[in-house]
Amino acid sequence: MRICEHLQKNSIQLGEQHGFLSKKSTLTALVELVEYIIDRLEEGHSVTGVYLDLSKAFDCLGHELILAKLSKLGFRDTAWNWFSNYLQDRDQLVELRHFDNKATTFFRSSQLPITRGCPCWVL
Repeated sequence: MRICEHLQKNSIQLGEQHGFLSKKSTLTALVELVEYIIDRLEEGHSVTGVYLDLSKAFDCLGHELILAKLSKLGFRDTAWNWFSNYLQDRDQLVELRHFDNKATTFFRSSQLPITRGCPCWVL
């Protein structure tokens, strides 16, 4: 919530943003897009769409870039340190469990540093 307040207070958010905002959602984004297309067509213009799947886009960003962007957006002190502590100096491993005849075998990879994306836990 405080992050959204910071972005709004400093006029950083785009007017077209629908995520993480009160009274906006994927539905309001879709309605806005359809209305835009209809308006352009009624004005006699052509409409072209390019659709991208950005669901994994965050995984492409290095932590240093994310932290630099946050700094340029005005995040300082406690807020910036929170993001930095969350993103940096983390490792990951993969563990598989195989169940066979009431016996469980574990397979575990070695730990490797996470330098991109968001650290998460999957159980």
